Amino acid sequence: MAYCGHNSYMNQVWPDVLEDFVPTKVLFDGKLDDTEGFIGYLPSDKSIYVVFKGTESITNWITDMDVT
Repeated sequence: MAYCGHNSYMNQVWPDVLEDFVPTKVLFDGKLDDTEGFIGYLPSDKSIYVVFKGTESITNWITDMDVT
């Protein structure tokens, strides 16, 4: 679901066991490092999810390699 795009995370229809999933925050920084993902929770098992889209661009690779 992380690849559906930052504009659709908050109104996504979640399938099967995730049908009660509640997205709470979109993570997106297209200007600086192309980071994209979302945060949400699943009440049925009291789980919190932090999800990031995988690496798709040179900008993503540079961000992935940036360590302190």
